[in-house]
Amino acid sequence: MGALTARPHEVHLRLSEEEYRVLERNRAKCRLSQQTYLRKMCLNEKPKEHPPVEFFQLLNILDKIKDELYRIAVIAEKIGQIDQAMYWQNIKKLDNQISDLFRQFY
Repeated sequence: MGALTARPHEVHLRLSEEEYRVLERNRAKCRLSQQTYLRKMCLNEKPKEHPPVEFFQLLNILDKIKDELYRIAVIAEKIGQIDQAMYWQNIKKLDNQISDLFRQFY
């Protein structure tokens, strides 16, 4: 028992050069195999494009900034030199922005 029993139907498809280029371009953006991409399309699931490398670099930078702000806040609270409510409100905003960026792609 394996994939053949789960998917007993086989489909052969002929495409023009243009159709094939479009399929491959869209499939590559999602980093899916042809079979997985076409299955998703058959089920009316719009495959999401895989984010560019720069997206992950940006998330990493924002996360480091958040960590630094957190560290600064802990020190500032100890010496009482910061508007704590405002500072933590901005930390939360930054954290929400990072989460929103991540959710857009996943």
